[in-house]
Amino acid sequence: MPVNCGAIPAELLESEFFGHVRGAFSGAVADALGLIRSAQGGTLLLDEVGELPLALQAKLLRVLQEKEVRPVGSAKTHAVDARVITATNRDLEAAVKSGGFRQDLYYRINVVRIVVPPLRARREDISALALAFLRRFNERFRREVRGLTPDALAALMAYDFPGNVRELENILERAYAFGAHGEITLANLPPLGATLAPEAGAPPGTIPTVEEAERQLIARALQHYDGDKEQAARALGLTVRTFYRRLRKFGLK
Repeated sequence: MPVNCGAIPAELLESEFFGHVRGAFSGAVADALGLIRSAQGGTLLLDEVGELPLALQAKLLRVLQEKEVRPVGSAKTHAVDARVITATNRDLEAAVKSGGFRQDLYYRINVVRIVVPPLRARREDISALALAFLRRFNERFRREVRGLTPDALAALMAYDFPGNVRELENILERAYAFGAHGEITLANLPPLGATLAPEAGAPPGTIPTVEEAERQLIARALQHYDGDKEQAARALGLTVRTFYRRLRKFGLK
């Protein structure tokens, strides 16, 4: 049961989370389970948990501690058995210090912590993620897009993705919306700010050419995989044969 905590209006949060009974407030014409009870026996994913207001944080802490929910307008509690996963892109430790997040709730949810590095720190994942999105979009849009051209992949690999994986997904979905077929080309992508170093002798702030960006990415992949050409080729979404052709083209050893 995925929940975007930042997308629910503040006045509806308590009812959405804990449910309500008929007549609890104007418009409550029937009982409602609420999101937490709807996840009974499964998993409740609270995305953007750092956006919850302090008042609801206190009530959520009670649910996690007591493992029971009391719907709005009811005197009866209901046992809840669900796994809870929380996610956030905020620094919750800083939010605790500033008073924007309850310390007791922070320690309650920080049981098993998984830090996911931003996409710019794991560029080798871009190719695999892109192919996964293409499979999804092929099914949705009934297309047969096989992959990305080397220059399109190079442009993505050179980009910092401030929006992380969701931004990559949106960029590729945009390509489908604009009629991409066969392969995603550089022309199918929106303008992306390059983040690799400019060519030697270029003025500061110069964006590298696609060819130079590709050369740098191949060199970076080789360095990352300690010279293992097959692993570097897979990370870049290239066949080994194509990868060797690129090595000869750029004079890389």
